[in-house]
Amino acid sequence: MEDPKFSKFFVEETEKERRVQLPKLHENQKTVAESDSRWKILCAGRRFGKTRLGVQLCIETAMAGKRAWWVAPTFSIARVGWRDIMMAGYDLASMGAEVKMGDMIVSFPNGGFISVKSADNPQRLRGEGLDFLVMDEAAFVKEETWT
Repeated sequence: MEDPKFSKFFVEETEKERRVQLPKLHENQKTVAESDSRWKILCAGRRFGKTRLGVQLCIETAMAGKRAWWVAPTFSIARVGWRDIMMAGYDLASMGAEVKMGDMIVSFPNGGFISVKSADNPQRLRGEGLDFLVMDEAAFVKEETWT
């Protein structure tokens, strides 16, 4: 069973500021998270914490007022990431995070958001400029999505 302190986003509030304590990353996750590379392709085994890392990076992006997408080959696979993103959104409600269940979006008052999408119809992934993208299970995404 997971330690709830590890999986939660805690908000610490004082009169002057609010601080968010993010879950601790293990050393290999930190290497990925702290890399300055524009493209980060992670090939790691089960239980590495790829989903947790991706969720945390999406949350950090959205909290900074930027736009993030979590894209998976199908909606059923996307729901795995959505579950953790949604829970983080609820944990951060006191910071103004708003969870839109039907649209699978967590948004912040500064304009930042995370939108969870499926790549089953690549045409629906057009149009919006992004600051961050997690492509979950990228090996199973249709080739036309990349072209």
